[in-house]
Amino acid sequence: MVGRDLIDDGEPDPGNLRYYARMRDVRDKLNSILLPLGGRVSYVGTCVRSITVIWFYGKHQTGWAGGPNPDAVLDDIYRQVFGGL
Repeated sequence: MVGRDLIDDGEPDPGNLRYYARMRDVRDKLNSILLPLGGRVSYVGTCVRSITVIWFYGKHQTGWAGGPNPDAVLDDIYRQVFGGL
């Protein structure tokens, strides 16, 4: 098995249920921080062991961000929206 069929521990993940649960947890964590500020994350996925998200801020700003963990993704979003914090 390759790709999403294997979780980091190497055990099979039939139907990718653990993968989707993990991505939902990451999305919920990011939204709990961004929603009070007027932003939100609509999509979370992985690419080459990095987290990739599509985000919206306010009515007109949108983009994508990525990083090895949720904190790095949040820093990338802040950098794009606010020019860094």
